[in-house]
Amino acid sequence: VINPGFEGTYVNGIAPDCAKEGNVTCSQETNNVHGGTSAQKIVRSGTDAGRVFIGVSGQLAAGHTYQATIW
Repeated sequence: VINPGFEGTYVNGIAPDCAKEGNVTCSQETNNVHGGTSAQKIVRSGTDAGRVFIGVSGQLAAGHTYQATIW
């Protein structure tokens, strides 16, 4: 993951190297953080699904399993 600590300059509430799609609202959280000074806060709006994409450095290989843990 390019920015696992969700640090840096947020643009429109979205952390660097992240993007959103659908019915979610994103904002920078500075009070309830796991480590560092920032966290990406994501709130789903309505009943439709929304997604947040996190940038990954390097290449992912087909046929392999990858796991991400979200606190």
